[in-house]
Amino acid sequence: MQAVEDIFENSDFSFNTQILTTSDCGDLTSSQLDSPFEDEDDKKLYDCLTCHNSFKYPKNLKRHEKNVHGNIQYNFEHCEKTFSRSDIFKRHVKLHEISRRNKQITEETKDKYLILLLNLVHRYIKHLLLKKAEITQEFVLV
Repeated sequence: MQAVEDIFENSDFSFNTQILTTSDCGDLTSSQLDSPFEDEDDKKLYDCLTCHNSFKYPKNLKRHEKNVHGNIQYNFEHCEKTFSRSDIFKRHVKLHEISRRNKQITEETKDKYLILLLNLVHRYIKHLLLKKAEITQEFVLV
């Protein structure tokens, strides 16, 4: 098996010595190959002053401080639950609204079917009364 260097040295390919293409990293320049990779330790971490937890992004620290150490409470009187985040509170309220709507639809459907059933019964009774009247008129006429 030929070494990789031999393949490149003995080939007729034209090379651009400024840009190297790799399958994993995309296009790299020669200066990028000489520079060290970034260390994860060099990235800035955001620390909570209360419990000393560290977060990669300031938005995560802000959310942590609000949720864990914040005094904001969202109370829902319907089921007496409390929430520290407004988005969770809103999602919970929507669940109650959907359940209330479904219950309302069910009640409306029951009412519609009951009215339909009563109308059918009314028509059937009317039909029976007309048949009875026809039968009694036949006896009277005969």
